[in-house]
Amino acid sequence: MIACPGQPMHAQLMRCGFPLSTPERVAFHEHLGWVARALAAIDAVEAKADSTAGELEAIRACIGDAGIPARASGPVADACRTVLDGYEAGWSALDSEMLARLVRLGDLVPAILADEARLMLAFGALRQMLCAFDSAEHRDAERHRQAAAALGAVYRVLGLRWPASA
Repeated sequence: MIACPGQPMHAQLMRCGFPLSTPERVAFHEHLGWVARALAAIDAVEAKADSTAGELEAIRACIGDAGIPARASGPVADACRTVLDGYEAGWSALDSEMLARLVRLGDLVPAILADEARLMLAFGALRQMLCAFDSAEHRDAERHRQAAAALGAVYRVLGLRWPASA
């Protein structure tokens, strides 16, 4: 339940009085009325006196649909959905922050897989460069400074040891 000293917070908000001297104050006072109704609905649900339908309706009226975070989607989110639903229903002792981070990570899986595919193509291209241009002549830094530097960079990126001079 929402804890406020004295009376419930929604009752305090309903009696909130200040001069309504500007359009912004009038709008804010009206918004406080919506907040008070949402808090009353939350209190009723927490006291087991009402269903969650009224609570959700009151909250949406207060914050609008734009203020409600979208449910995560994606392969990991789908895989974790039953765990998340179980947690929300009180069936799991897992940490909600950890689960939310896991679901957000799940949303990144397609981008991570796409990056991996691009990296694999890049490594393949570097190996082709190595096959095409790697020779004792191109590794000779005195005669072909630029080619030797480029080959050295390709060797380092691929995690290969620079060949010993013959």
